[in-house]
Amino acid sequence: MLAGAVHVSDMAFGLITNGSNYNSGMDGILSQATWIRVSLDAPDSETHAKIHRTTPDQFGVSVKMIRGLAPKTR
Repeated sequence: MLAGAVHVSDMAFGLITNGSNYNSGMDGILSQATWIRVSLDAPDSETHAKIHRTTPDQFGVSVKMIRGLAPKTR
């Protein structure tokens, strides 16, 4: 895995995410990242639904996933 090779070589790497596709299989990558940048391009669920042509509940899913990222970083 690329993240493991970067970690072994003592290089820094970061991850950019909107949090919508996070799953526990990503924990290994997250624990090795030097930084994580979150991109959330709407202030509320209504605006998010309009921008992304999705249901309003998807905004809450992204926010929940983003909140779960912090404890998994180093």
